[in-house]
Formats: sequence, C-alpha cells, structure tokens
Amino acid sequence: AIAEIFLTKAKIQSTGGADVTPASIEGGAISLSNIQFTYPTKKDIQIIKDAAIVVEKNKTVALVGSSA
Repeated sequence: AIAEIFLTKAKIQSTGGADVTPASIEGGAISLSNIQFTYPTKKDIQIIKDAAIVVEKNKTVALVGSSA
C-alpha cells in the first residue's frame, strides 16, 4: 500500500519537509509542495523546481518522462 512506500527509507537523500508517519497519511489525500529534483551526478541541472501535487484518496498518479 501507499503507506509502505512512504515509510520506506529512500536510497536518494532528501531534505526538508515533515516526517511521514502512518498517522499523517491515514484516511486522506497526500499533498506535496515545493518539490525539487536534481540527479545526484548532475547537481547543477535542476530537473523539477517548485512543483506541487495533491493525490486524493484511492487515486493513482505517475510521473514519467525521458532521461537526459
């Protein structure tokens, strides 16, 4: 389930934000804001900057794109 994914320690380091706990994701939507991403080997190229997404309960969302 989604809780297992969010509670799994990521292999890629992340910074900022509040810790995800079972109580913080129980029963509702998941809201992410100020999302930023760079590849570890290309830190000077920001791929995603200041993105936001809300995923409502019982919905599936995927983010896909080409690799540079």
